[in-house]
Amino acid sequence: LFIEYDDPPMPEGGYLAIHKAVNYPEELKNDNIEGLALVQVFIDKTGKISNAKVIKTDHEAFGQAGLRAVERASFKPAIKDGVPVGVYIVIPFHFRLD
Repeated sequence: LFIEYDDPPMPEGGYLAIHKAVNYPEELKNDNIEGLALVQVFIDKTGKISNAKVIKTDHEAFGQAGLRAVERASFKPAIKDGVPVGVYIVIPFHFRLD
């Protein structure tokens, strides 16, 4: 279900703050495994998070790490015609070793 908005929901500190809060799974880091996780979440009109779930991941541990980071975040809600609205968003997490 897509809900239109003029301004997207925004995490406090921006999306970079969420990505900085992710803990790379130690067992995958030690094995030099990289990958992707996509986390879908509903941000209601007050900015509250609900229905967070992993919709795609290269490894279960990546999905869980992304999910934990999203669930700790605080959001400003999306805006449509000057009014806060609830929307679903998908947040990608790319796990790469430097």
